[in-house]
Amino acid sequence: MTTVVRDTFERLCLAALVGWLAFRIGLGIVTGQEPIVAMFVLAGELVVLGFVIFGRPAAESSASTKEWLIAFAGTAAPTFVVVGGTPLLPLPVIFWICVTGLSLQIAAKINLNRSFGIVPANRGVVTDGFYSIVRHPVYASYLIGHVGFLLLNPNWWNLTVYTSGLAFQVSRMLMEEGLLSHDPLYQAYRQHVRYRLVPGVF
Repeated sequence: MTTVVRDTFERLCLAALVGWLAFRIGLGIVTGQEPIVAMFVLAGELVVLGFVIFGRPAAESSASTKEWLIAFAGTAAPTFVVVGGTPLLPLPVIFWICVTGLSLQIAAKINLNRSFGIVPANRGVVTDGFYSIVRHPVYASYLIGHVGFLLLNPNWWNLTVYTSGLAFQVSRMLMEEGLLSHDPLYQAYRQHVRYRLVPGVF
């Protein structure tokens, strides 16, 4: 499978996943089962879709079936969350958590520009802005947004979905770094920025 075909397949799969999530969240809001705050989670997924569709073609892309499956599992897992449950914090607090996550996500993706994608690939190494603080600020912003949605819809299913998704995302980070380590620029960057998600922690 060529890089172009892989990129096209990646974008079509993501469009289907985000469309399914949009339908379920939208239906929950229309029927009154879900507060409108949930729209911020949906907005975050739409941002992902937009950046993937208009992303820069990869100079090098993983051809490993295992890595493809892990990358898509990490992306797909959050789309399996369900609405319902009693919020664990006041809605205004959850609102600001979701807004913070979405704002950071948009800012980090603008920082990354057209180098964003799902499958591990080298679309250009970015080292400035948020990427001068941690290696994966986009994933960090996802984590904040997922915490907000979980606080809004607390149940064991959602906790399991997000925990599984985080495990896949960590694996995906390691795979991305393995591929990018072929690039001397990334090798130097990794020595300078040592933490992946949270400075001083991981």
